[in-house]
Amino acid sequence: MVGLLRKSTVDRVNTSITALALILIIILSSLPHITALSMVNLTIKSSGVINLSGSPTRPLHVDGRWIKDSNGNIVIFKGIHKIGYEDFSLGKWAPEGSDSEQNDVGDLNAIAHNLDAMKAWGANAIRLITAIQSWMDGTKGHRQHMKDICDLAAERGIYVVYCPYSVIRWTEAGSSGQPPLPWPPHITTEESAYIPNSDAFEAYWDSVATELGSKTNVIFELYNEPTAEEDYWFTVMQNIINRIRNIEKANGFVEHLIIVSWMDSSWANLGGTSPETRYGAGGVGMQWVETHPLTGTNLVYNIHLYRQYDSFGILLDQGRACAYLYSDVKLAFIEEKINWVGETLNKPFVCTETGVHWYASPIEEELEGYRNAFRVLNEWQLGYFPLWWATYASHRMLSSYNPITPNEWGQVVIDSFANATTP
Repeated sequence: MVGLLRKSTVDRVNTSITALALILIIILSSLPHITALSMVNLTIKSSGVINLSGSPTRPLHVDGRWIKDSNGNIVIFKGIHKIGYEDFSLGKWAPEGSDSEQNDVGDLNAIAHNLDAMKAWGANAIRLITAIQSWMDGTKGHRQHMKDICDLAAERGIYVVYCPYSVIRWTEAGSSGQPPLPWPPHITTEESAYIPNSDAFEAYWDSVATELGSKTNVIFELYNEPTAEEDYWFTVMQNIINRIRNIEKANGFVEHLIIVSWMDSSWANLGGTSPETRYGAGGVGMQWVETHPLTGTNLVYNIHLYRQYDSFGILLDQGRACAYLYSDVKLAFIEEKINWVGETLNKPFVCTETGVHWYASPIEEELEGYRNAFRVLNEWQLGYFPLWWATYASHRMLSSYNPITPNEWGQVVIDSFANATTP
């Protein structure tokens, strides 16, 4: 975005200063050695002061069912899920000119190159799932690396979701992968050295909030897919929310968005044996938002949506087939109360994880299912984070890194982002 010009309509002095500032910009842009200045970060305030430290990302807050920026604009997340930080402390990124990712290098130029491509797709957010071990050990400068990513993203108008996925990195021996909760008895003895109990998990979040809290474009997602100790998990979530808010207040930070979750994904049974009972069996959805009320502001509610795990509807009368037609997908999402969160409870919903499974058969139905899922989410003006920004594995959305090129699934994402609207 080109720098924003604000001018006073009541003060002749401010008008004169703004005019001088415009002349200055024209002069500076005509000088070869000055043109490298980033016009993205150039802001002229009503005082006429040129500010080169501005950011296209503005602090976010919740207003009823909507997420808004500090100017009152509604923000609908069009996110990209980037894998790699659950495997390596500095992630996995492909540098410009390379067709393969580099493990644990942390090349900021490579990250900037990929963020630029995401922005070109229409993305305004990125989600990073991480290992708690990397943060607690500060392995290879992980903490500073996360701050650098937030800065690179902010320059491009991109928000960053920071989410713990596991205790120990996926590639480490002894890791239990993605545990249902990140404390005993759900983790290994080795992992318990990092998180011996839920108090330690809360303290981990104290550290994250303290160090990343100065980054106004960071969003805290408390844990990826919690699926155990239901009542106790909500107690821990409330504790973390309260602690983050206290840290923000004590340090003069903005109050960040906090994404809260329960369960891994939703599902709905659309398998009645007659037209009269075709769409009535229900399933698992967003009921927990009402059953387990959390207190606090700037909370966003989340669940994952995967066709392979029946989020688009199970058709039992068709041999447990996964639905993919628009009418089925929409009814499944209604059964799962996806739209109910905003329309009835007046709270914001976002899906932080969803994506095509390339091993599904027939793949044409899988792709069509996601086209229709995003069509529904766009109609309801809800945000989503497709996965993966990668050229490999089951949910890949790229066919090449050199140049960065979408595969058929990636093109669905691009088209869906283009069709997303705000009220």
